[in-house]
Amino acid sequence: MAQRLRLFAFPRGSVRERVAFLAKVSVLEVRRGPRAWWSAVRCAARLLVGQRAHQSRPPSPLAPTGARATTLTFAGEVADLVSVVLPVYNQASLLGDAIASVLAQTHTNLELIVINDGSVDGVEAVFDRFASDRRVRFLTQPNQKLPKALSNGFDLARGEFWTWTSADNLMEPRHLERLVACLRARPDVDFVFADYYAIDDRGQMLADPAFRPHNRRSPTAPDIHLPQSMAGYNDGQDNFIGPCFLYRGRVGKVMGDYSPELGVEDYDYWLRMNTIMRMSHLGTEELLYRYRVHDNSLYAQSKELGIPSRKDRLLPLDRRRRQELARPWTVVVDAQLTQSLGNDEARKKATPERGAHTVALVPPERLTPSAAGNRATHVVAWFDGTDAEAPYRHRDAVRAHAHACLAADATTADRLALFTDQAFVVPAGVARAFAELHAKSTLLRDFKQVPAQRHRLPARVRLPSDRALRVVLQVDDFAQGGLEQVVLDLARTLREAGADVRLLILGKVGDAATHAAALGIAVVQLPTAERDRHYQALLRSGVDVLNAHYSTFGADLAAAQGVPFVQTVHNTYVWLDAAQTAAIRRSVPATTAFACVSAEAARYTDVVLGVPPNKLIVLTNGIEPSAASA
Repeated sequence: MAQRLRLFAFPRGSVRERVAFLAKVSVLEVRRGPRAWWSAVRCAARLLVGQRAHQSRPPSPLAPTGARATTLTFAGEVADLVSVVLPVYNQASLLGDAIASVLAQTHTNLELIVINDGSVDGVEAVFDRFASDRRVRFLTQPNQKLPKALSNGFDLARGEFWTWTSADNLMEPRHLERLVACLRARPDVDFVFADYYAIDDRGQMLADPAFRPHNRRSPTAPDIHLPQSMAGYNDGQDNFIGPCFLYRGRVGKVMGDYSPELGVEDYDYWLRMNTIMRMSHLGTEELLYRYRVHDNSLYAQSKELGIPSRKDRLLPLDRRRRQELARPWTVVVDAQLTQSLGNDEARKKATPERGAHTVALVPPERLTPSAAGNRATHVVAWFDGTDAEAPYRHRDAVRAHAHACLAADATTADRLALFTDQAFVVPAGVARAFAELHAKSTLLRDFKQVPAQRHRLPARVRLPSDRALRVVLQVDDFAQGGLEQVVLDLARTLREAGADVRLLILGKVGDAATHAAALGIAVVQLPTAERDRHYQALLRSGVDVLNAHYSTFGADLAAAQGVPFVQTVHNTYVWLDAAQTAAIRRSVPATTAFACVSAEAARYTDVVLGVPPNKLIVLTNGIEPSAASA
C-alpha cells in the first residue's frame, strides 16, 4: 500500500518525483554545509524549465532515425557486437566471478577487454582460467589509474555498443540483452541505464540502510531504483547513473577519453554526454546488475579519496564549459563539397560570427595549415569515396590538421582509420551537424584541462605467464638478400624479448639459413610429401602466432586451428605475376592481418592487391642500430 501511495503521489519519471528526490538528497547532505544544500534547492527550482528543455532537445546526429541509423558508424564498427571493458587493479579474488558474469550473458555476441592496471596480487592466474575463450582479450599496462585504463581499453573496442564493468561487480544474465534491445527500439537515445542490486562484500543482498537511502523503497531493501528523468542532472550533486549502462560505440568514439585530471572520471563523462547527447533510463524497474559495497569500493572510500570535494569542483567547471558551449557556432562548408554533400547541405555554409566557435568542413585537398591555423577552428575532413587513394595521399595532412575524418562509405573510413582514430562513416545529409557535434564534444573534453596530464602509455597484449610466446616465422625461400636480413633481425629481436622463435622454410635454403642456425634460431623444414599433414602437426605442437613473409601457404590450415596467421608486406611487389597475386587474394579470408612496413606498402596491398583495408596494419620499418652504426 505504501508503494502504491508513493507511485500515486510521485509517478515514475515525473517532475514531482525528481523534486522529491532532490529534496531528499538535500536533507541527507545538509551536514555537508549550506553550499551543498543550496545546490540541491537551486536544481529543484529549475526543474520545470529544465524538464521541458531536456524533452525538447533534438536528437543528436549520432542517433538518427530511419536508414541513417545503420549507415552512421565509426571505422571498424562490428554490428550487434557489444564491447565490455573491465579494468582491474589488485582484485584477483573477485575478478573471476566478474568475468564469468560477462561471459554468461544471454546476448552472446560480445568481446571482453580486460585491462590489468599494474596489479601485484596475482590476477594473471585468473586470466589463465579464461584464456581459451576467444571472446576475451587480456591486456596489461603500468599502473595509470582507472581513467587511462578505460581509455586504453576502448581504444580497441569494435562493438556497435559499449559498456564497462568493475572487477568487484556482477552483471545479471540479461543485462546486455535488455539494454541492447532498448537502444535498438529507441534510435533517438544514445545512452541507456537501468536499476540494480546492492550487494555486500560476501555477495549477499545489502541490508545496510546507509547506502543510497533516497533510491531505496525501504531502508534494508537491496533494490536501487534510479530517477527516470535526466532533467537537472548537470546541476545536481548526485551521480545517480549507476554502474548498469550501455551506449552506442559511435558515441564513445566522439566523446573521447575519460578524464584523468578530475578524479571523478565517470561523473565527468556522463555530464559531458548529457550535455550534447540523449541519455535515458530503461523505463522499467528491472534490476540488471549487482554493485558490491565493501571496504575497497569507490563508494566506501569516497571521503578518503576526496570524491565529494572533487564533485564540488567538477560541477562549477561543468557550468563554465556549458556556458562556453552556448556561444554561437558556425560551420563553414567548403565550396568544393557542393557536389559531395548535395546542394541543400552545401548552401548552409556561413561566415563566422564575431566571437563564435568556428568549424571548418573541408575536402582533403584543403587540409592545410591555413585551414587549421586558427586555434578556434575545429577542422573536419570529408572524403567522398570517389578516389580510393585519397586517404593514403593525404595521410600526413590528416594526422597533422584533421580533428576528425568523415567518409561516405565504410571502405574509405577503414583506409582513414590507418592514420586517425577519429574516422566515421557519415551520411552526407548529416555531415555538417556531425562536424559541429564533434567540435562540441572536443570542447567539453578539453575545457580547462592540461594536455600533458592526458598522456598515457598504451596497454600491451598480455603474454603467457607460464611460458615464452611461441612464434613461427614462415618463408618460402631463404637463401640471401634483403628479405632474409629483415627476417633474421626480427627473429633476433623477438628472441631478445623472450619469445620462443622458430624459422619455417618451405622452399630453397641457402647461406641465410646457415646464419640463422649459427645465431641459435631453430630452423624447421617440412617434407614436400603430405606437407599439409606435417604443417598441421607443427601447429598442434604449440604455436601462438604464425608470421609469414612473402608466403601464403597454410593460411587456411592455421585459421582452422585458431592460430593467427599474419602476413608481413615488405614492399610494393610490382613484380608479382597473376598467379602470385591470385594466391594472396585467396589467402585473405584466412589471414588475420597484413602488417605493412609503410603507408605506401599498405596502399599497394589495398588498391592493387585488393586486400580489404580493415585487415591492414601499418608498422613502419625501423633501422637496426648496430647495422646503421657499422
